[in-house]
Amino acid sequence: MIIMTCVVTILAGGAAAISSEAADLPDSISVTGSRQVSIASKPYIELVAPDDEATGAAVTVDSSYTVTAMLHGVLPIKSIEVTRISQEYVELSGRPVGIMLYSDGLVVAGLSPVSTDSGMVNPGQLCGLQPGDVIRTINGDHMQTAEQMLHTIESSNGQALQLEILRSDGDSTASSSLTLQPVYSSDDNSWRGGIWIKETSSGLGMLTFVTTDTASFGGLGHAICDADTGTLVQIYGGDLMSANLTGVNPGSKGLPGELIGSLGGEKLGAVTVNCESGVYGQYLADTGGMTIARVAMKQELHEGHAMILTTLPGEKSPRLFDAVIEQINYDAEAPTRNLIVRVTDPELINCSGGIVQGMSGSPILQDGAFVAALTHVFVNDPTMGYGIFAENMLRFAEMSQDSTEDAA
Repeated sequence: MIIMTCVVTILAGGAAAISSEAADLPDSISVTGSRQVSIASKPYIELVAPDDEATGAAVTVDSSYTVTAMLHGVLPIKSIEVTRISQEYVELSGRPVGIMLYSDGLVVAGLSPVSTDSGMVNPGQLCGLQPGDVIRTINGDHMQTAEQMLHTIESSNGQALQLEILRSDGDSTASSSLTLQPVYSSDDNSWRGGIWIKETSSGLGMLTFVTTDTASFGGLGHAICDADTGTLVQIYGGDLMSANLTGVNPGSKGLPGELIGSLGGEKLGAVTVNCESGVYGQYLADTGGMTIARVAMKQELHEGHAMILTTLPGEKSPRLFDAVIEQINYDAEAPTRNLIVRVTDPELINCSGGIVQGMSGSPILQDGAFVAALTHVFVNDPTMGYGIFAENMLRFAEMSQDSTEDAA
C-alpha cells in the first residue's frame, strides 16, 4: 500500500516532470574503487544494478555495467552506464601562473590596405583571409615568425603565394588553401600583403593540479582565446611560467574584476594542449608545498558547503575560502559550466568582491576531495561563478601526456 501511494504521487507530477528528472541525470559515470554507486546531489534517485554490482562487491577495475535510475526507488526513469576505475590523486596548486602559447602558424590579427600607384589595395582581404585565421604555410614553408612571413612576401617579386590556413568557427577547425597576390607598396617600395599577424598569445590564471604519477598539469579550466577574434588559439606548444600578483581590481555588479600581475622569469612546464576545458601539459618544476587530494567523480558532488583554493595578491601561498555549491549540471554540452558556486567567505569578498578574472583554475574542494575548478564569473554577481568537474580536467591532463609521448 505504501509503494502504491508513492507511485501515484510520482505519476501525479506528470510525464514532463519525470522526463525532466531523467534529463538531469548523467548518461554515464565513473566510480572509483569499491565506492557505492549513487548520485549525491539526488538522494531520491536509487541506482539499481543486477546482482548487487552497484555495491562494488567483486567488481574489478575497468569493468562496466548498466544501472537503472529509480525515482524514489520505485519508478525506472533512465539507464546509466557505470565504469569502475582506480582512485586517482593529484597535487593541488591554486597558485598563479603565466601561460605563453605559440600558434601552429601565425595568427591574423587584422588586414589593412596597401598604398599602390593605382590606389589602395587590400591583398589579404581580396584573397579571403579573415582575422583569427592561422597561416600555417606559404608555398609549403611552415610559418613561425613575423619576420619569416615578411621576408617571404618581400621576396615574392609579385608572384602569387599559396597559403595554407586554419579557420575555426568555435566548434570546429578546418584547413583550406588561399592565393595571396602581393602588391607593390608606393610608400616603402616593397612587396606587401597588408596582413597584421601575431606570433604568441599569453594569459594569467591559476594552476589547478599536477598529477602524482606522470607530472601532467591542468590549469584555467577554460581555453585561452584570441583577444581580437575570440576564437580558440590553435597551438604547437607553449610555456607555463611563474607569475607575480601585484593587485586586484575588485568586481562589482555588471563589471567583472581582475587580478593584476605579470609573467615571471621561471619556466614551470611545457604546454601541449589548449582546449575548451583548459590548458594542459608537462610540469617540470618542483611541486613542493602542494597538497595531495583525492579526485572526486562528478556524481559525488552535492549542493552545500565547499572551499575554493586560491592565491591573493601579496600572499606567497594559496588559502582556502568558504563557498557554496548551489547547482550541479551533468549536461555534456556545457563542459566548462558543470556547476554554479557562490563565494561566502567575507575576507575574499572584501578583497576582490568575490570571483575575478585571473582566478580561473582555482581548485574547488568538497568533503576533503578535489571536485572542480573555477572557470567563469557571473557578470551581474561577482560572488557567483561556474566550475568544471575535476574528472573532466583530469581526462584532458591524461590526453596531454599522450601528446607528449607521441612528440617524443
